[in-house]
Amino acid sequence: MPEATAPEASKVAAFKVAGFKVAGAVGGLKKSGLDLGLIYSDRPATVAAVFTKNAFPAAPILVTREHLKASGNTARAVLVNAGNANAVTGEAGLNAARQCAAELAKRLGCRPAEIFVSSTGVIGRPLPVDKIVAALPSLVETMNAGGADVFARAIMTTDTVPKVACSTVGGVRMLGFAKGSGMIHPNMATMLSY
Repeated sequence: MPEATAPEASKVAAFKVAGFKVAGAVGGLKKSGLDLGLIYSDRPATVAAVFTKNAFPAAPILVTREHLKASGNTARAVLVNAGNANAVTGEAGLNAARQCAAELAKRLGCRPAEIFVSSTGVIGRPLPVDKIVAALPSLVETMNAGGADVFARAIMTTDTVPKVACSTVGGVRMLGFAKGSGMIHPNMATMLSY
């Protein structure tokens, strides 16, 4: 599946998969632009995950691992923030990731364990939960308003183009996103993909 380049962005806006919605919003975590992304499933979706093998995983990875186990490998949403990695933040980072999941779960009417969280950006800074929570209503209200490119742009940090692809195989439509520039080696490193 080819990477979406800037001239193809208008085609990306039309990528949709039945049962799923996406959104992007400005939360103020980066200096400018979109920095919060949401993937939402209208029913519990069976999920699988591959995580970095880093010896010091960030808080969102630890919390999402917990949620994957507690939910019985189902999810309703993935919340991604850019601009702050919520890494090397200790117990405060874990609590911040859990709080973001709980607040989104309230708005979506599901269990916190059905919310997976990802963060990308600057390491070692506390995650500004208040900014994320303040942006959640906009994120939920605008699901699918801008199409797949909005989510793809919301998760970018050092990327030069949004990375999104869509394909239909055997009657099944698949939509995929990735974030990262040279960040996949070794063993997923800091690459994010959904």
